[in-house]
Amino acid sequence: MVTCSVLATRADTCLSLLADVLLRPTFPEKEMAEVRDQMLASLAQRADDPHQLAAEHFDNLLFGEAHPDGWVLTPEHVRGITRDKLLAFWKTFYRPNDAILAIAGDIDPAAMKTRVQRAFGGWAAAPVPQRPAFQIPSVHGKRVILVDKPELSQATLMFGHPGLRHADPDWYAVTLVNYVLGGSDFSSRLMQEVRSKRGLTYGIGSSFGASLYPGAFRVSASTRNETAWDALSVATAELSKMKASGPTEEELAKAKGYYAGSTPFTLESAAGLAHALVGADLHGLGVDYVKTLALRLAAVDRATADAAAKKWLDPDDLAIVIVGRADVVGPELKKANLPFERVDARAPISAAARQAAATPAPGH
Repeated sequence: MVTCSVLATRADTCLSLLADVLLRPTFPEKEMAEVRDQMLASLAQRADDPHQLAAEHFDNLLFGEAHPDGWVLTPEHVRGITRDKLLAFWKTFYRPNDAILAIAGDIDPAAMKTRVQRAFGGWAAAPVPQRPAFQIPSVHGKRVILVDKPELSQATLMFGHPGLRHADPDWYAVTLVNYVLGGSDFSSRLMQEVRSKRGLTYGIGSSFGASLYPGAFRVSASTRNETAWDALSVATAELSKMKASGPTEEELAKAKGYYAGSTPFTLESAAGLAHALVGADLHGLGVDYVKTLALRLAAVDRATADAAAKKWLDPDDLAIVIVGRADVVGPELKKANLPFERVDARAPISAAARQAAATPAPGH
């Protein structure tokens, strides 16, 4: 995504800049080196961020090695990106017949169309590689990775299972169900049960996301190492309750009210409106989605929400990652008869890379 915001009277400046970036990129070696150094520095700090570490282990565990969301960026990958590779990528995938342009603001549509043609007229259409299809492997039972960071006083939990596409008809009902479960404020069920009633965490939340491909349903929280299993068991129990009976009428009404009140604010600015239009079109939803989102959410009744909860929540089949002190968390998991793989925080995040590192070379 390339964006530009200016006064409406300076729209030609944006069009000129966008056209220059898209049609005539130069990928200067000096700037590539600076970006490469920033990326390497970020990767070097990855093991020091418990939430990021949990998220990347979770994605690799859930999506697997054959899905791009499960791939793990390494320093070797970054160092292997050359200017020639960037140029080849640009020549292959940057096509006007596979692009979306949204312009929002005080403009004359007819005049703007002429200006767009003038700015982008030299961008030639070309064949676009077919977008591959990716499937999330099924999760059977509870698969647990315990990432050992002995210096931590708190454990970070992240668990979940396969989710759905943004364009799935169930997405509207699932969005409301998730708001009630853990996608809202202190009134969400997870916050009430795990934090307010039991004091097991400062915060806990859940999400389904809105992605082109089926994504992940995930729950994340931080808790003391000693209470990691307690927080996990209480949270999964709430998933079971929601799956069994769905949200109440009162909870559903509150969720609808939240989106009815908040959605218009995301479209107040020209940039927000343009971003929403591009996102909707990219996911195959069309302009009508932006116009009617709040109305479609409001049309979800309790029976539909209940059916969505039953279909899309799976508390028995979960990918679970815990980042914390393994010597404290591990015994609690063993007491609960929950098998787990213990991984050092500095070990490769990719399961395939860990396996390769542990496999002796031939002849050894």
